Amino acid sequence: MHSSTSSSRRRGWLSYLALAALLSVIALAAVEVWLRHYGAEPSLRNSNENWAYIRHQLEQEQSAEAIALLGASRVQNGLDHRAIGESYPGWPIYNLSYAGKGPRPTIKDIADNSGFRGTVIVSIIPAWIIPGHVYDGQVQLVDYYHNSWNWARLVDTWASRQMNGTFAFKFHQYSLLTVARNFLKTGRPFEHPVYVLQTPSRELFSRFEYAKLDGLRAQRVRAYTGNLTGTQPDPETWQQYVAAFSESLNKIVARGGKVVVIRMPTNGPVYAIEQETFPRKLYWDTMAAALDVPTLHFEDAPELTGWDLPDYSHLTHENRDDFTRLLFARLQKMGAIPPPQ
Repeated sequence: MHSSTSSSRRRGWLSYLALAALLSVIALAAVEVWLRHYGAEPSLRNSNENWAYIRHQLEQEQSAEAIALLGASRVQNGLDHRAIGESYPGWPIYNLSYAGKGPRPTIKDIADNSGFRGTVIVSIIPAWIIPGHVYDGQVQLVDYYHNSWNWARLVDTWASRQMNGTFAFKFHQYSLLTVARNFLKTGRPFEHPVYVLQTPSRELFSRFEYAKLDGLRAQRVRAYTGNLTGTQPDPETWQQYVAAFSESLNKIVARGGKVVVIRMPTNGPVYAIEQETFPRKLYWDTMAAALDVPTLHFEDAPELTGWDLPDYSHLTHENRDDFTRLLFARLQKMGAIPPPQ
């Protein structure tokens, strides 16, 4: 009798739990549909974990038929993986760029601590190869990968990527608490959708139609003025930085890799500040002359100039495909990267 009663109670609790789980799923599905109705889309965070996940994948790569994209947000935002994949079907693409952080530490890490021998496309402005510069922030990512990354974090990040890449409500800016607060104030889950999205491949998509452009432009100008002014090295020190940069690139080439260094387009006040603080003739041109790998400045390719850069620094998501195809066609024509498959 007692056993029968206990069994009945267990079945009752299991029924309640199953019902609660079902109602939770229905509620989350309703929230997801509601957010999508207002334009929300899934997005990953630009985090140490998501960067390290791609760095881990690159570590396992043995083939020369692979591409690594190194830079900051202009590469994350401006180069379309699908367009690249059409020229290089089956080639994995490892996007280790990171918004606001120059790639010098990652380049050195790949040169010194990996066997990667694929094609490496490096996007920089001169300030980004200065050790300790405010834009030298990828040193923190490299340290995280070598000192904190492990199998437990790999599994946890994999699971997080599956969820965040599928459901809009998992993105931190669409958290249930944030959405509830906005709804109580405005009757909508948010004022407008997030304007920058990150895919599991670590591409960024800038939907400037949702951005407050005046404020965004002003922020770009303030940041560049503050971060570049007064940081110019003297010619002798600059050559030392270039030599160290070149040494890393040459290590990748020596084991069979191909490397090209590019300058992505900017315009308006941002480009004016870049030129005022780091004039092309004194910095980019002297660097390009000293490197043993091909280089390409966007000004030297007419098809790479004149693009719409709403914040003076990044391509619109509508133009990513065309720009990527034109850039890769130019690099192929130069012999800087392998011919299309």
